[in-house]
Formats: sequence, C-alpha cells, structure tokens
Amino acid sequence: MLTLLAPWLWHRGRAARLRAAAEPETLANSDVAAPPKKPAKPVAPIYPTVPELAAPSAPEPELSGPMVFADDYDYVAVDEPLVETRASDAEVAAADPFSLRGKNQSILTRSGAPAATTIFSEQSLVKVRDAILTMVEQARQAQAQQAQAAAAPPAEANSLIISSPMRVMVDSENDRLAMIPPSEMRIAGESSLMAQANPTQPRVAVAPASKPALEHRPTALIAQLEQLSVGSPASPWAQHVLARLEQLTDVPSPAGHDWQPTIAELRQLAAHGYNEAIAVKNPADQSSWVRASRSLERRLPVWTLLVDRQFMGEQAFLRGQTVGDNSGLPQAVSDVAALTDSSDAGATWRTYLRLDDVAGLMSIGGADHAELRRAVARDVLVRIDDPWLTVAQRQFLAQPPVTNLATELRPWASGEVSVDTLAAFIERYEATGARKDADAVAELRMRMKWSADPRLQALAGDLNRNYRNANMRVAFSADLMNRMIPPQETKTEPVRSRIVGAEVSGRSQTDTQVQVRLIPDPAVWRIGLEATGNINSHTVSETWPARVRNRSQMEYEARKLIMINRFGLHSWPAEAQADGRTSLVGIDSGFSAVPILGTIVENVAREQHQQNRGQAVAQVKTRVKQEARERMDAETDPKLASFETRFRENVLEPMNRFAIVAEPVDMSTTEDRLQARLRLATEQHLGAHTPRPSAPSDSLASFQLHESAFNNALRGLELDGKRMTVLELHNSLAEKIHRRADDAPADLPRGAKVEFAKDDAIRIICHGDRIELILNIVELRNGRDSIRGVGVHAFFRPVVDGLELKLVRDGSLQFNGAHLRTGPRMVLHSVFGKLLPKDQELPVLAAKLNEDSRFAGLMVTQLVIDDGWVAVSIGPAHPHRTAWRTRTVDLK
Repeated sequence: MLTLLAPWLWHRGRAARLRAAAEPETLANSDVAAPPKKPAKPVAPIYPTVPELAAPSAPEPELSGPMVFADDYDYVAVDEPLVETRASDAEVAAADPFSLRGKNQSILTRSGAPAATTIFSEQSLVKVRDAILTMVEQARQAQAQQAQAAAAPPAEANSLIISSPMRVMVDSENDRLAMIPPSEMRIAGESSLMAQANPTQPRVAVAPASKPALEHRPTALIAQLEQLSVGSPASPWAQHVLARLEQLTDVPSPAGHDWQPTIAELRQLAAHGYNEAIAVKNPADQSSWVRASRSLERRLPVWTLLVDRQFMGEQAFLRGQTVGDNSGLPQAVSDVAALTDSSDAGATWRTYLRLDDVAGLMSIGGADHAELRRAVARDVLVRIDDPWLTVAQRQFLAQPPVTNLATELRPWASGEVSVDTLAAFIERYEATGARKDADAVAELRMRMKWSADPRLQALAGDLNRNYRNANMRVAFSADLMNRMIPPQETKTEPVRSRIVGAEVSGRSQTDTQVQVRLIPDPAVWRIGLEATGNINSHTVSETWPARVRNRSQMEYEARKLIMINRFGLHSWPAEAQADGRTSLVGIDSGFSAVPILGTIVENVAREQHQQNRGQAVAQVKTRVKQEARERMDAETDPKLASFETRFRENVLEPMNRFAIVAEPVDMSTTEDRLQARLRLATEQHLGAHTPRPSAPSDSLASFQLHESAFNNALRGLELDGKRMTVLELHNSLAEKIHRRADDAPADLPRGAKVEFAKDDAIRIICHGDRIELILNIVELRNGRDSIRGVGVHAFFRPVVDGLELKLVRDGSLQFNGAHLRTGPRMVLHSVFGKLLPKDQELPVLAAKLNEDSRFAGLMVTQLVIDDGWVAVSIGPAHPHRTAWRTRTVDLK
C-alpha cells in the first residue's frame, strides 16, 4: 500500500528530468507489495481506497473574465447530494501507524474497546417526546372538532358512532407514541338508551367527510412556487406543480382515491425542474428554481407513504401493539457477557456496550422507563456502528453475539411512528426553522431507522439525505497555501566531511524553494510538500602529499506526504533525490617548486581524483539526500504537531464544550483545491436541507455555514428552561464561549432574573443579509417589574473593510409578545441592551490580514447570507471588482 502513497508518484521535478533513468527508485518499504498494474487505465494515487463520492450536481460557476461584477454575474444555489460512506478497513488500518500522535496509547483505545461519550439522555428524549405528544394532542382536538361538525347529530340521538380514521390518541401520559387513530370514535351521550315501546330503527353510521389527501399544507413550498409562477423561466413548471398540490391539499376527495399517480407525476416534475434549472443563465432565476425543485423533492418520500392506503391501514392496525419482539435480549446479553469474559479487555468492552445498564433495564417493566431504555439502546447501537473504530474493534463487534445484541436492542431504540405527525413537523420546520421541530423530525427519523418495517427504514434514509446534509463546507486553494510558506533564505555553511577516505573541508551555499503540491484524491486531503534546491560548494581534499581543490554543483528534491482524513493528520517520512557533478579546480602540493617531482606528484593526484570521482560523487549525493530528508522532517514535523495541537485546542475542544461533532461527509483533493463538506451534528440533530450558495471559481479560500450548525452548537449553552440572574447569564456565556470569566459591563442590571423557554431558548436565523439572534423568554424580573412571554430579536449585519470582516449589531433590539407597551419595552431595553450592546462587533476575518504581505492583492469576493447559509470567499482583487452579496442588498 505504501507504494501507492510514495511521493514518487508526484510529478517529476527538475532533477528527475535531468537524469537518464526512466523511473526513480522508490524509497518505500521494500516488503510491501506493489499494486497490480492496469495498462488500460493508469493507477491513481488514491489512499485509502473508499467508494467514490458523487460529484456535485451543479458545478461552481466559471468566471468569464479576469474581473467579476456583482451585477453581471452572481452566485447560484448548488445542490450537493449526501452520500454516506463508511471508512474502509484499509483507511482505518493505515490511519494510526503514520499519525503524529504518540505510539504509547492505551490498549483500550487500540485493540480493546474505545472510549465513547453518551449522546442520548433520558431527559432529552422525554423533552422531544413531550413536544411530539403536544402535536398529537393538537391534531386529536382538531380532528375531534371536525368530526363533531361533520356528524351534526340530531337532538334525539343518545349515542352516535362515526368513522374517524384521522383521529390521533394518546393512551397514557407515559406512552411513547400512540399516534395511529382508532377505527372509531364515540361521541358521549346518555349513559344508556331509554327503553322504548316501539324502538326506532338504529341510525346508520355517518360516512366520514371528504378530506384532502395531504392535510398539512406545504406553505413554504407553495410560497416558493407562487413567486416563481410570475415572470420567471420556471413559470410554466411552477404553475403545473401548484395545480397538482392544489389537488392534494385543497380539494376534498373520496377516501378510496388513488393518489400514487399524482405523487409519481410530482416526482418527475421535481427531476425535470432541477434539470431545467441548472441550464438557466440568470443566477437568481436558477437559484430560485433549484431551491423550489429540491424543496418539492425532499417532501415526496413522506407524501408517498401518506397516500399509500395499504401502508396507512397497516399502521392503524398495529397501533398500540408492541413495537418489536426482543424476547431474546436476556440471552443476547448473556452471550456478550460470556464473550467478554474471555477477552483481555473484557471489562472495558462490557462498559463500552453498557451491558450492566441493559441488564438492569430488562428487570424493570412498564412505560415509566421507556425513554431511558430508548436512550441506552440507541447509545449502544451507535457505539457498535461507530465510524471511528479500528479494524480490530470492528472485527470484535462483528462477532455473532454482538450483532445479535444489536438486533435485540432495536425494538427499544425504535418506537411508534405516525407519518402524518412527521409531515406536520416537517412543514412547520420548513416554515419556521424552529429547533423544537427539528428535534421532533430527528427523533422520528431515529425511530424509523431502527424500526422493523423496511418502508420506515427507507423513509429514515430519505430524511437523513434530505434533512441531515452537510451544514459546513470549506475550500482552500494551493495558491493560498503557497502564500503561507515563508521565503527561504540562502544559507552559507561550513563543510567538514570525509569522502573516499579523504578529509574534505570548505564552504557551501544552498538556495531552496519550497512549495505545496496538491495530489488529486477523491476521498481525503492529500498534500505534498516539495523542496527543490541547489548546493554550490568549494572544498579542499587533503590527500597527502597533495591538496585537491574541488567545485561541486548539486541539485536536490525533497518531498513529504501529508494526509488529512476523518481520523486526523498523518505524515510520512520525507524522501529525497539528488543529482549533480564535481569538477577539479586545482592541485596544490609542497613539491610544486621541485622540478620533475612536483609534476609527478600532481599527475598522481590528478589520476587518483579521476579514479575516485565516481565514488566520491555517489557519496556526496547520498549525504545530500540524507541531509535533505532530515532537514525537511526536522522543520516540518514540529510545525505539523503544533498545528494539530492548535486545531485541537481552538476547534475540537470548543466543539466538545458545545456537545457537537464534526462528521466529514465529503473530502477531496484536486490539483488546485482542497474541499471538505462536514456535518456539525450528532445522531439526534438535523443538518442542512437547502442548497448552498456557490463560491467564485477563482476563490483562494471559501466557507459556507448553515444555520443548523449554529443552532446545534447553541444547544451546548444549555439555556432551555434555565432561570438565572443576568450576571450569572453573562458569566455562564463567557465561560462557555471564551473559557474564562470576562468582566461584566458596569451598568449591567446584575440582579435582574431571566427564565428561558423550555424549547428554543436561543436560536439563529440566517436570511436577508442578516443574522438574527432570537431569545425566547418566559419571564424577566427586574425589581418590581415582571414581563412574561417575550421574544428578543437582535440583528447582526456584515461589514467589510478590505480583508477585515465583522458582524455588527444592526438597528435596535426588537421584541414580540402580548401587550408590550412602552414601559415593558424600556425594561427589556435596559436589560438586554446591556447584554447585547449596540456597538457590539463579532470578528470573522481579523483586521491584521490587511497588513499581512502574504494576503496582498486579495479581497473578500463573496459575502452572502441567504436561505439559511452564510457564505464568505477570498479571491484576487481587481480595480473594478465588487463582492458577490445577498441579492436583497442594494449595492448602489
């Protein structure tokens, strides 16, 4: 495998072209077999070997000329499909031996069980369950009212049975979900029928009122389509889709009508719309059409099941029944316990698989601990399928006792699901972006993921692709990386060595050029660090009775391979090659003044020099290569280790504080650019669901961040349901964000108390060239003032000055709530105006970049906050170039 990785697969350099040899000799370990050759197709330097990732559906726009004008060309919405890939055994096996981290790691994190954190908790699942049950109860009440209005029972009727297939009912307050309606609903009347001499004919049950096929109107999608339907290239398409949506959502239809052909037509319209959209030249029209077509497409999997009468009937039949049979769980736990008893790290494996917790919960029946069982089961299943496991750990967990345990835990991890309730949450999330709704969608996805029904499992996969896509993308060009390399100074050094048995001394002068070369790879970041140099030396060889003066010119190349993948940063030892020549400058001896003898001595010295010249050149080359390798490793490895340390301290540790993880969705390397798409979310969170803004194709660096990444991180502030003083809030935020207690403003009303909402206490919305921060407050107490049920809205707008980019508080704080008069608003301003001061600035790109010579000639070429995304790019500056901005911004 190392042959595939050897830097000799890079482009051959100048010294290599000078050599007559056809191919350089690899310095890789000789005991590793080379991969088989494929004459018909050259072998790409791909390592590790993983399934190829799908390319973006739409390419980044190419620049038509050296300058880009915001009103001539603009960003477009780029839809990139989510392709979940699992690290191959080759990738996992090769990641660890070459890591810069120490080799004395514990066996418990190598061949034994890995350390793992718990991401599921009973409290979080109970909170989401309550939100879902609230939605269910609201639906039940609405359906009951509709049923009562449709029934219109006559006055003489004492009891009436009506069919109510849409009713949703909760059996008990501890029920996980009982969201499939009963076949009948009784409207209460007299407790018993009055006896009659001539009883009337029993009234026939009233037929259910006709209802739309989709009861939850896709308001956000309809708004997109209505905007496209007037004066847009997508107008005919949008009107066609609107007509079909009207049939599904507005027109009552018989219960037995087959809507599958309409759903199939919408699926074709979604695909056709996207294909037509990417051919549109106008960026604004293209983006709007792409977003609308993808908005339609991501709803279709849910709608397909909603109109499937057989599926919905089966779900109604299964309502309230046991989700799955896990009667074999006790035996599975026993088998895993026996397996780990024979393992050297058995105790650690039992802890990792939480066997004691599973065994304890098996002895507790009833619904009181349903959420705890669900949390433990999910935690175990996620650990068994953890992508960070080593090969040995995967092999251990692939044994039948462990796989059987996973199968038996699935009923605990799953739960009852209503696709109709899922559709309601999706439409509300699409319209508002509320974190509470996102959590409900994520919870129902996990229930379906571990369901025994393959159709629900498939729907869970669709939700994962459509609502858990990458919410962060970064890209760096080779040009930017080469700008970061400091200039190399010419080095003059003394020479003292022994060549072919002779002492050699003198001075050498070395000129070196260092550059970064990106090596194409579809799966990882592969970076080649390449140094080329010339060594000119003047030396004297002491070969008594003569001193030989030499001049040598050597050229060398040193290369070092660096790889970054999901497992971290890895480097390989440097490799080098050298070539050159030496020439005889002169010969000095003490016999030069002696006739005949001086000539004989000089001729003998010249002949010996000629005889040893080949051997001497070979030794010089060997030493030059060795010194080049050692110097590159000595200068590079500490810097890479320092980079890894800073990355851990400044990126990974803050992410751990906010309880989120960065999961690579897609990493790739081209000759010009590194790019990575990441999902900042745990298993129980959502990611991005809208197409991102494209970056200019000449960008040296770019990043796009979706608001879901911000909101997932804000959970780590743990403000939901908290009650604290304003001073405690200030100190808590400072400690969480900065890891230190910052001084509070002198005029901060420290005694004021704030109680946050139980859900969505803090949220961010990215749209319309502003970032909106929302605080949902249950109660604010300041002295004798008490204000309840208020939302605090602060807006931040981007400000650009050269390469400096910052977010600045924009306008006054805004509040929403019932009966907010002047007095309460003044109180709110007196408290939150100090927490969020008007002159508050949040740096994004530091001002010192403007003075950094490495960034000379660059500018911010894109600054877009639109449709949930924040997009920033840096590229070449031109006299008349302006940055791409959000289309709602007046650039005049």
